Amino acid sequence: MWLKLFNKTWFGYCAAISAIFAATGLLKLFGEHINATTVALAFLLIILFVATAWGSRPAVVASLVGIICFNFFFLPPFRTFAIRDPHNWIAFVAFMITAITVGQLSLLGAVWGGDFTEQTEYLRVFIGQLRKKIEPDPSNPRYILTEPWIGYRFNPE
Repeated sequence: MWLKLFNKTWFGYCAAISAIFAATGLLKLFGEHINATTVALAFLLIILFVATAWGSRPAVVASLVGIICFNFFFLPPFRTFAIRDPHNWIAFVAFMITAITVGQLSLLGAVWGGDFTEQTEYLRVFIGQLRKKIEPDPSNPRYILTEPWIGYRFNPE
């Protein structure tokens, strides 16, 4: 039963949000004994896990929730969404890049196996060939749509 539940897309979103909230609560228990770098790394690990297990979309949700929690609870000025230090934007960018990149590599690994995860052109070439076969106009696809920064989506219409 857990395996069926684990494979549901909505479970990935719930796991992403729950894990970030749980990490935020746990890390807040340490109070001043924890620094922002430790929090950012903990959130990054969660994002990596979510991207590997459920792909880019739940990982992007984990990134956004992580960014909000990180900014609100762990970056001065606390309990606001203001960012005084421009260097803190680096963590936000790292969260998003990790979510998207690892999610796409996870998709490649699931589709092509471990040998193709470092060669991302295979997927683009394959999708292009598939579009030539099934799309009425491959340059204006209706069935296999590109989701910018996410990957591909099948639209059965």
